[in-house]
Amino acid sequence: MKILIFGASGSGTSTLSRLLESKQPKYKQIESDDIFWLQTERPYTQRREVGQRNSMLLNEITSRDNVVVAGSIFHWDDVFFTVFDLVVFMYLPSNIRIPRLIARDRQRYGTQLDTDPITIDIHQKFIDWASNYDNVNYKSTNIKQHEDYINLLTTPIIRIQGDNTLDISYQILIEGISNLGLKL
Repeated sequence: MKILIFGASGSGTSTLSRLLESKQPKYKQIESDDIFWLQTERPYTQRREVGQRNSMLLNEITSRDNVVVAGSIFHWDDVFFTVFDLVVFMYLPSNIRIPRLIARDRQRYGTQLDTDPITIDIHQKFIDWASNYDNVNYKSTNIKQHEDYINLLTTPIIRIQGDNTLDISYQILIEGISNLGLKL
């Protein structure tokens, strides 16, 4: 089965997809950010060329029987509306997500987050961007855009909302898969 887990940054999509991979070893977890961004000295600063990015991801998805992709990719290309057997949408309010993202960046960048002007600027722009997710008028990724994508899907959808533990989110996922008559 090909599964997409998406939602706002900090909602737990990567964490849940990694857990699924660890509990279901036949699944390969793919992090969309690893394809979207070039691996450079300063991570998350240079985007991969669109055609190359889309081709890489599509190849990763179609070359495997069982894959779980983490990330918001529907705006990449319309083909991604048709390649998944299941879509999981995770929602977590900003008052919980943003502190998680700040803590993640603190862990990722360490003291550079206090001392390096470029890292500070990158972090602040990221937090500002992520903070606008619930603003339906925001011109970048936002909740309305994600709901619009969901409305275009013919694929079964599971919604996981709220500040659940990872184990609870996984349980909701497994129960949702069972309720849909699907099998991991």
